Amino acid sequence: MLAHTNQDWLDGLNANDPALLQELHDVLRRGMLAAFHAKVDAEKLDAFAEDIAQQSVLKVLDHLETFQGRSKFLTWATKIAVRTGLSELRHARWRERSLDALLETRKTFSMPVEDAATPEQQLEQQEAIHMLNLVITEDLTAHQRTALLSILIHKAPIEVVASQMGISRNAVYKVIHDARKRLKRSLAKRGYSIDGILEPFQ
Repeated sequence: MLAHTNQDWLDGLNANDPALLQELHDVLRRGMLAAFHAKVDAEKLDAFAEDIAQQSVLKVLDHLETFQGRSKFLTWATKIAVRTGLSELRHARWRERSLDALLETRKTFSMPVEDAATPEQQLEQQEAIHMLNLVITEDLTAHQRTALLSILIHKAPIEVVASQMGISRNAVYKVIHDARKRLKRSLAKRGYSIDGILEPFQ
């Protein structure tokens, strides 16, 4: 059987061709088995690959108009599936974790002092870290501190932060935006700027 062209895929999927939909699902499922065999427990891999393949077929259908033909269609679709799988794994690690418990283990911002820096530069770096933690601790609201530390330090998915804080995703963006503005103002009052804080690390 001849391989489908990019246009074959677009025409068939836009027409909801059942055979082509099943073929896409099967290709993506096999791809997920190969891509995640080292990342997912063997007994869970089949179910994981099936779930990601189903999700990814829907995402591909929703984004057909964005395909620009710069690669083979299946290469493009597989990239969508891999991103979906990675996102699912990332979210899975957070489902049973509490932000409050997590923040108890690490409440402050930190950056490693560079070993290669001169003693003077290391002192400047330590001062910058101290100042940033001071304004985070003293000048941000509890809401802002939770959102900022969870996302920027602990790399929690924004959906998890929104769910555990009991607010919407857009509200989390607003909290982060307001926190950054307040940090900037607080640093300015103390004679610092964001650029100045980061300069010793550059």
